[in-house]
Amino acid sequence: GAAARPAPAASGGGDDANLPANPSRQDVARALGPLSPRIRACAGDQQGLALSTIVVNNDGSVATVAVGGSPFGGTPQGACMEGVIRSARFPRFRSSTFRVSYPFNVR
Repeated sequence: GAAARPAPAASGGGDDANLPANPSRQDVARALGPLSPRIRACAGDQQGLALSTIVVNNDGSVATVAVGGSPFGGTPQGACMEGVIRSARFPRFRSSTFRVSYPFNVR
């Protein structure tokens, strides 16, 4: 069965000792998966793999993002995707930053 998840603390401070060291794969999928329609909109009529490399701050905000891969790396479409990904919000965690590579399969 699914493990019980503690309710988020109402106060902004919270007890950092209870935070995970880093976001889980599930946290990453939950933060980035819903962006797929906006990523697809950035691509226009192009298709391919948009490989994003993301650095997340421990408050859950995106510090940096780079989209590479063909045909989106270094293009206006890739820059549009970077802007979309920058809006993602991750759960808070203990490490100072977290780096993740996430492929968006654009069809």
